[in-house]
Amino acid sequence: MFILFTFVFPYTSNAFNTLVFNESVPGLLAIAQLRSAQSYPDNTILLRFVKPINISCNEPEVFLRIVYPNATVTKLDIPLSPELISTCVGYGQDFVQVDVIPPHYLLLSYITKTFVNGDPMQILFQRIGYIVDVNGQTLK
Repeated sequence: MFILFTFVFPYTSNAFNTLVFNESVPGLLAIAQLRSAQSYPDNTILLRFVKPINISCNEPEVFLRIVYPNATVTKLDIPLSPELISTCVGYGQDFVQVDVIPPHYLLLSYITKTFVNGDPMQILFQRIGYIVDVNGQTLK
């Protein structure tokens, strides 16, 4: 007796949307690297780009793009402090960190260095952070 089993595997596909965005920062998307992507509970996406200066250092600015579920994109570029050492990657890590805080805030933190009493042999490292809303306003 010969029995033939037929298995039907339904083919499913996931639909996706395409978003076209024209970047206004000259050359950002041509040489930028996507450093992180995070999402908020409402499916808003926070993208962080870096613009390399050389092989180990980035421009001292945080380039953020906020993509909303309705496909609008908000540009949020935050210049960093001049005493910042964290635009360079060291020991395999990035010293700038951006984290989402629901509903629509973010925590921006970075490491700075200060010479104690002007002595280059005594260095104080500090992580500085502040909360920013998606419009770029720092919360006090």
